[in-house]
Amino acid sequence: MPNDLVIEQHKVSGMLVEYTWADNRVQSAIVGIGVNLNQLHFDWPHASSLRALTGKRFAPLKVLAQLPARIESYYIRLRSGHRAALHQEYCSRLYRINEPSQFQWGETEITATITGVSLTGKLQLITEEGRHLTCALKEISLRYPIG
Repeated sequence: MPNDLVIEQHKVSGMLVEYTWADNRVQSAIVGIGVNLNQLHFDWPHASSLRALTGKRFAPLKVLAQLPARIESYYIRLRSGHRAALHQEYCSRLYRINEPSQFQWGETEITATITGVSLTGKLQLITEEGRHLTCALKEISLRYPIG
């Protein structure tokens, strides 16, 4: 599953999810979330923070206190049977959705367009040659810089 939050061409957050599967269904998940709140200097030119982008200082404990309620609201929607709507909402917010982009796919650089994410969390793309790809995490990566 795509795991970075990108704002104005800069990564400000990342998420790692480890799933436990049984009978072709997710049984549990462990989620790790990292957010660049107030940092102003980065070694990687494509990283940023909410403070750098907004000019506002964020209180880490306040952000941390709000996060579980936001996650729970989506979990309640999921448990209430709104999986398709959540999936559509998620896909509509994908960075560079429906925009041709450069990717590293194995040893090859390709131009492809993100078309969505499968229900199993794999990135779906179509190459400029019309080939449909479904890629798991670490099989493909977006190339920087993004123009």
